[in-house]
Amino acid sequence: LAEALAVAGTRVDFVTPNGSVGADAADHLELQHALPRLRSVGVSFTVGHDIEALGDGGVELADVWGGAGSTLAGVDTVVLATGRVSRDSLHRQLAERLPDVRLIGDALAPRRAEAVIQEAEACGRAL
Repeated sequence: LAEALAVAGTRVDFVTPNGSVGADAADHLELQHALPRLRSVGVSFTVGHDIEALGDGGVELADVWGGAGSTLAGVDTVVLATGRVSRDSLHRQLAERLPDVRLIGDALAPRRAEAVIQEAEACGRAL
């Protein structure tokens, strides 16, 4: 989402209370591909900070390690990363019309890319 917004011309500031960006993605060898792409479209990163308050045109950030907070000025929209939800409506529609329709990937249940790739390979081999 950050990449799509930045490509569309939106300023994107990625803020995380974690000590680094994408630790989970790094564990699964995805960060080395994602981070350069995000940087190339102008996404900025702030680590070790959390949202303390939303105000008119700005976001107050708190340093999670006790340092001085900061303000992101000129912000009119905040997108929070929360849990993902699967959407299987296309599968249900196709299952009513076709004899063999398989539900895989994030449509089944949002997971890491590695798990989805393994599932897709198993499904392909089963066909």
